Amino acid sequence: MNRKFLSGTLVFILFLLAGCSFLSLNKNISNAPNNSISSKLANQISSIPDNQTELQNPEKPERLDGTICNSVIKGYNHADYERINIIFVGFNMPKEDLISFLSKYTDYDSAGLSIKIQEKHKITTEEGTELYTENITKIFYGLLGTEPFKSNKNKFNFWYVDQIQNMSESSPSKKTNKTNSNFCNSYCVSDIEGACGLKNIYPIYLCNASCRSYGSWATNKAYIHEVYSKGRKFNPYSIKTLIHELGHSFGGLRDEYTQINGTSAPGYPNCAPSLEKAQEWWGDLVGQGEAQLKVGYFKGCSYNNSNYRPTNSSIMRGSVVDLDYGPVNERRLSERLAEYSGNYSTNITEKDSLPQRNQRTKN
Repeated sequence: MNRKFLSGTLVFILFLLAGCSFLSLNKNISNAPNNSISSKLANQISSIPDNQTELQNPEKPERLDGTICNSVIKGYNHADYERINIIFVGFNMPKEDLISFLSKYTDYDSAGLSIKIQEKHKITTEEGTELYTENITKIFYGLLGTEPFKSNKNKFNFWYVDQIQNMSESSPSKKTNKTNSNFCNSYCVSDIEGACGLKNIYPIYLCNASCRSYGSWATNKAYIHEVYSKGRKFNPYSIKTLIHELGHSFGGLRDEYTQINGTSAPGYPNCAPSLEKAQEWWGDLVGQGEAQLKVGYFKGCSYNNSNYRPTNSSIMRGSVVDLDYGPVNERRLSERLAEYSGNYSTNITEKDSLPQRNQRTKN
């Protein structure tokens, strides 16, 4: 038979473990997610172009008066506006690296970061199995390149703390932390973001450590691991880690992956304990979305196969480069964004980040 007629094709994409974490409801999970991303891919990155967004000149930053907090994007922040204050804090890394990474995470131009990577393919034909490597380009969209944040740019301020923080203790090496079970919140410990004197803050801790990324809606904090790839280059997969963890810390979204012997922790809005509850929470969105993000009822969510998730896959099922939140998660995030006007206010109040305790009812 002509070898063009393949009896089967299996594509293996090597991913970097980019922060599949979990909510603070369950801190005793010892295994990485089933679909976790291999750190080997970070070593295959061939080039990373500069982001187009203009960063602050580190010698002349725009500083929040009387604080150690600087603007990430020139002329963008308004501390007296009712906005979400994202505050980046660097741990165990040069300050110049922290500053150079920030435009890639914020992605103000929504252009994303294009890089070349290698995909390994395995093709099986009647004549046997062949392996080959293909060079491709992937685009990593940051916070403001991802919906629903992209459509709500005026709801955010972006700051960074002008003091690099030390680790509270030595983080484990990759060799000793093979299951990635040591969470970054045990090593990157600080409350320095409070020095900014702002309300509605959502700290993002960039941890130069071999620990497991983590996001908590109880503390509003997101911890991002492995910000470097091989050769101390920027690790683009940490962008998707940030998107995943912010889903926890800002939206209260649940992890949508499963784990062997995982402790079940279902909850609104995206991990239902039963089909009936799933129909109640997102039945009105069934059929919306496309491909992997088309809404339905899928078994396996929040560490246990008995729970239901709304899409076949999404950024909350793993830090997958090509997937966003999906309609159900976007609705929850949009509800949170709607709490902020983005406008000047003389009375800025703290917003409650905790997910609604009441179960969603049909309209």
